[in-house]
Amino acid sequence: ALPLPVLPAHYDEVLLYAPDENEQARHARLMADSQASWIATVPGSKIMVRLGSTSSASAGGHRAVAPDGVTQRQSKPADLIIAHVPFSTEARFARKIDNITAVVAATGHTWSARTAWHWRRWLETVAAEGGVAAEIARNRIDHAKLSQLRASGVVRSAASLLAD
Repeated sequence: ALPLPVLPAHYDEVLLYAPDENEQARHARLMADSQASWIATVPGSKIMVRLGSTSSASAGGHRAVAPDGVTQRQSKPADLIIAHVPFSTEARFARKIDNITAVVAATGHTWSARTAWHWRRWLETVAAEGGVAAEIARNRIDHAKLSQLRASGVVRSAASLLAD
């Protein structure tokens, strides 16, 4: 849930999928379930950089490189949450698929089994399995499921994550 505008006074209403599992457990869970929804993936950290100190960013925006070719240092501030929200509208998600397709076409990029799980699946299945609208529908959570995920601690508010 992402009520707009996102204001600190309403962080308790911003609900985020944040399971307490390590990357290996997450990867094993996703690989075991071919129908897993993207919303259950908890993608890797995204970057936030100063433009003048960066020469390039990796596909997906997970790493940045400085002009001297050195990978930028990474830190995880305790007072910042960056939520990845690709499904705000069908048009935005369709644009995301087009951008992924363009990256692959331009670079011939292939990924290891541990990276770009969602990109690979989207490129393979979105067109074949009902398109953008069907993928967005697969990622919707009804109120009963949301209540279950909140009770188990898998879905938490931004306020509670920042308080930890």
